[in-house]
Amino acid sequence: MIANTVLVEDYVGIISDDEKKEDPFLVIPKFDRLAVVILFYMWWMLSGIASTEGLAAPITIAMYNWTHEEAILYNGIIQVVSCLVSTASYTIIGSTRIGTWDRRLVMTLGLTGFWFFHFCHYPLPFYESPLTRPPLVNGTASITGGGCSYDYDWCDHTARVPLPLYLFNFGIIQGMSYPLVSAPCNTLLSEILGPRKQGAIQGLFAFTGSMAQFTVPIFSTALFEASGYKYIMVYHLIVITLAAVMVAVLQKRLVPLELTPVNGKATKYKRGTFYRM
Repeated sequence: MIANTVLVEDYVGIISDDEKKEDPFLVIPKFDRLAVVILFYMWWMLSGIASTEGLAAPITIAMYNWTHEEAILYNGIIQVVSCLVSTASYTIIGSTRIGTWDRRLVMTLGLTGFWFFHFCHYPLPFYESPLTRPPLVNGTASITGGGCSYDYDWCDHTARVPLPLYLFNFGIIQGMSYPLVSAPCNTLLSEILGPRKQGAIQGLFAFTGSMAQFTVPIFSTALFEASGYKYIMVYHLIVITLAAVMVAVLQKRLVPLELTPVNGKATKYKRGTFYRM
């Protein structure tokens, strides 16, 4: 409420209210709300994937018998590598011809990378299994020792993702996929909205990601405790697949706002419908 009543938006390239008054024939068409909803969904998916990185430590402790200290150190190193790859990817997108590619194609490449990442992290039947339990000392499991906790029944029938594959996926594939979805998603949202004030919608867009970062870790943790990382991967695979299907089926809607419509085409705007003759 404070943002809408107190703050005044002033942007370069945005058609102001004064400009509209000066030119009575200046019309900004309505933006495609379905396309905006799709991008909101994409941002939810992306933020949810990023938030589950908090489970990297308990997952690697269970899979690779890392101690608590090793899990924190090694996953920290992996995150640094992933961030460096993401930074390089953003730089390449912004400074090369990739930045001019069809944004739907770039998003599809990123979604493909995310799908491959989560599919490989699903406990496939030909992976080594079962997970190793912590060593017992005088009949008691070591507090700092690695291994899948005796509190989890799923350890006895869950496969271990090969360590080289885990390192490559987390460090390289995820580091590349995030910018390939994030950059075109943000840019395309601005283009679909057009030269109008975007503060409220951009705020809701950011809020969608924040809600994903709040809710996804809660039920992901519950899933991990109940069934391991199997159904966490299933959830993300479903979400990513749905996003890819929407991009493929509704690709004609994911385009910048057309300020000058085709002659004779009815175009809706704030006060009704107009035709360009």
